[in-house]
Amino acid sequence: YTQLLSYLSEIYQWQKKNIKKYSPVIPFVFYHGEKGWELGTEFLDAFELSNEDEILQEYIPNFSINLYHLKSDDPDFPTKLLSLKLLLRILQHIRDNPESFANALRQTIKDLKEEKLEWKRVAILKVILYYMDSTRKDADQFLDVEFYREVEEEYMTILEKIKEEGIEKGIEKKAIEDARLMKEYGDPIEKIMKITGLSETQLKENGIL
Repeated sequence: YTQLLSYLSEIYQWQKKNIKKYSPVIPFVFYHGEKGWELGTEFLDAFELSNEDEILQEYIPNFSINLYHLKSDDPDFPTKLLSLKLLLRILQHIRDNPESFANALRQTIKDLKEEKLEWKRVAILKVILYYMDSTRKDADQFLDVEFYREVEEEYMTILEKIKEEGIEKGIEKKAIEDARLMKEYGDPIEKIMKITGLSETQLKENGIL
């Protein structure tokens, strides 16, 4: 709840700064934990107040949530937003056995074709891969290009693009580390740029110049 409270605070601060007035924000919580939800549906439920303390309730910034417990055997969450529907489907099945999760993942990738913009397809698949990799111990078998070849040829290209971006970011990170070290040793900027391949703008953006 404290995390939700911080989100709400940030949103209301943004509203005040940018549109000069407050509009109601309705919190949605999509829960997919192994245990049942035991935290109630409003912030007050998180407090253990005695009868004597109840007078303090009016000073608690209470708010309610719309709770959705995502279960593997439930149908897709009813939304017209394709990205939300697909991501929630992955959350629903993230703890399934390998066969069940593979089926859900294949269907998700097939449905992703409905998104016409490639950059959006890549962005959605990135989130799916990241969450899957951080949650499932057997994620490696679902990161294999062959798995995606079975589903849709074009996703081999998308998957390779994501991998290339990761490699490029890794190369750039190493170059920045080298540049910072060279600067500490007093190497001239021209030499740093030549050896690392970084531009003057990149050096400035990373606080090296």
